[in-house]
Amino acid sequence: MSSKERANHKTSEMLGFFMLDRYLSFKAFYFNLEKIDDMTHIMTVLTNPITDQPDVSFLNPVRNEFERLSKTNKQYAN
Repeated sequence: MSSKERANHKTSEMLGFFMLDRYLSFKAFYFNLEKIDDMTHIMTVLTNPITDQPDVSFLNPVRNEFERLSKTNKQYAN
């Protein structure tokens, strides 16, 4: 199905992204694309990240690497 065909069937779309904070905890942000130009919506999403989300295990290698780097840096600091 082409993107034009999908557009005819859409109900709504979300833009989401994940991040790790400095404590290596996952946070998620989901934006309603119909409100993507609404700065109030953007600020509300950014100031209220979702920390209780479904499976994000696909990001565990990223977290593991940050943990490894953190341990390595602590070893060199001593």
